[in-house]
Amino acid sequence: MPLVICRIHGRAGGELLSRTLFEFVKDRATWGNAPLVRPLTLAFEDIEFPGYMLDDDIVEVVQLGGVLEGSETYRFTDEEAMESAIGIFTATCYRCLRELIASQSKP
Repeated sequence: MPLVICRIHGRAGGELLSRTLFEFVKDRATWGNAPLVRPLTLAFEDIEFPGYMLDDDIVEVVQLGGVLEGSETYRFTDEEAMESAIGIFTATCYRCLRELIASQSKP
């Protein structure tokens, strides 16, 4: 788990997420309009890379060659395609991400 410096929570553990989702996490004013956050795992052979994305970002994973396997895992058969998909990710404060996810589950 990466370590991040958060402007709200200080030093905190980090979660990996798409860069598009990262922009929503940074701007709390947009949380009410944020698309649904999805956990997912990118997999290639015995390597797994967990993270979070928006529904819209998953299209890019599929375009790179990810094939849905199960409910949250996208499997790659090409190592370079998997590396390209990993390049979509960055890290953010896990507490901020959890707060955004919690705000989406409220009626």
